[in-house]
Amino acid sequence: MAPDEEFTAAIVDHVRATIGFEIELTAIEGVWQVTVETNDGEQTATRGFVTVRGVPLSGEYDLTAVEPTGESVHAAEWFDELPADVDAVPGTDVCLD
Repeated sequence: MAPDEEFTAAIVDHVRATIGFEIELTAIEGVWQVTVETNDGEQTATRGFVTVRGVPLSGEYDLTAVEPTGESVHAAEWFDELPADVDAVPGTDVCLD
């Protein structure tokens, strides 16, 4: 994301480029800032996370019919619960029932 780019536009553009369908963002579900540091405190890294809710404008999730304009993802799936072998990023829990 460019420093002068609106984050909602960046999300919509990223989904179009990597998954291949148009979405409309309907809500911001959460915003988090996470900072980690090395054991000695010499180095830190900070990341921001924004979790959004959206709907596909086509009303469908047919990933076999879309044509990404950028580097495509290998797989995309919808989950009702987080698989046991993945790392949860902040905000994951607001997306799963």
